[in-house]
Amino acid sequence: MASALILNGPLLVDEALKADFLSGLHVWERNWHAREHAGHMAELFDIRDTLAHGEISAERLSDYVVQALSGRGPFWWGHHAAFTYDLSARLPQIACPTLILTNTGDQIHDHALRTKALRPDFSLISLDGGGIDIVDEQPDRWAEAVARFLAETGNDL
Repeated sequence: MASALILNGPLLVDEALKADFLSGLHVWERNWHAREHAGHMAELFDIRDTLAHGEISAERLSDYVVQALSGRGPFWWGHHAAFTYDLSARLPQIACPTLILTNTGDQIHDHALRTKALRPDFSLISLDGGGIDIVDEQPDRWAEAVARFLAETGNDL
């Protein structure tokens, strides 16, 4: 059994958001395909760069593209799992000290705030700014938040 838990960027998906995903991004990702001159790779690179607000190096963005294309199966599986998982049904089952870690520039920051409203007993740390890749954008601040929470709960690294 876990003695502490960190939810980094929790995603609360209601039926409307799930339906929107399944009819929009999910369809695009499932139909995504390779194109001449690596156009598909440039497209993924540009999308990730936009979502990270230009705060990630070209080298790290290239890593994301490679990871997306070399994973076990099509890269849409991760989003499919996230958008079809009912986190709100699982939240009441969490019995250990829990930290919700988020950042204000993440496109799902409001989900973290809603998670906190559902579980006011959870701790919340909101880092300022960043995009969807806060671990790469602010690695020291992110690691400090994790280490501080673990130390406060008696779970030293």
